[in-house]
Amino acid sequence: TWACGLLAKTKGITTFGTLHVAFVNPVFAAKQMVTADHIGAGRFGLNIVSGWNPGEFNMMGVPLNSHEDRYAYSREWIDITKRIWSEDKPFDYEGRWFKLKNVLGKPKPWGGEAPMLISAGNSREGRDFSTRQVDSMFVTVFDLDKLPGVVAPVREIGRARGKRFVTSFHTYHPKFISPEKWLDQAERLRDSGLVEKPTFSMVNLQRFPHFRDDEHDQNLKKLVQSQYKKVYQLSDTDYILKYFELLSTVESFDFDHEKFVGT
Repeated sequence: TWACGLLAKTKGITTFGTLHVAFVNPVFAAKQMVTADHIGAGRFGLNIVSGWNPGEFNMMGVPLNSHEDRYAYSREWIDITKRIWSEDKPFDYEGRWFKLKNVLGKPKPWGGEAPMLISAGNSREGRDFSTRQVDSMFVTVFDLDKLPGVVAPVREIGRARGKRFVTSFHTYHPKFISPEKWLDQAERLRDSGLVEKPTFSMVNLQRFPHFRDDEHDQNLKKLVQSQYKKVYQLSDTDYILKYFELLSTVESFDFDHEKFVGT
């Protein structure tokens, strides 16, 4: 419903819905996602989550299987979903986790192309799943010196499976890292050859309101006003657009729109 609301009110962005596959039947989910994809004229994407949090599984009354079994379940789940999106005739599915009869879904995704799929790949099983099943994978790397050991194997696996993974994201949280340190890391990433296009991605601040304080807001302001342009070498127009894009994600962030626009 969140994704559908955004897609109905926008024209250019792709909106990703996050789905814990253990909690939703793939036939039901595949039909829901096609509806969202049609509302957005092909702009819906799916973040596939196999799950790990015992509290979430307990709340839904679903057993928390082993790490390996959760990814085995996800493989069957996405196999079924992809077949619903692509096959025109009813099919049966006989797997370990799903035994389905006469499965068919219509309409198909917008324009005949499946929604973009993304997934985390922090474990061996997660990376194996992601390099086989999705279009984009994200990983967590806290130490930049360890980045080559993460990127190189993923690229090698991707090549063996006919995929090319482009490393592109660098997340910043204003509470836990200073703008100066972030700038240094971003420049190292940009110059390392490991990241083709380092892209700024900010943690969802509304989800973690207890991290907000004066230090956080000052760091964010300092970053977007004086350092972000240096890292990405944006044109003046692109920088202004990016500035407002970032600030609009932070509720009640205080700045003078008229003064900035006039400048």
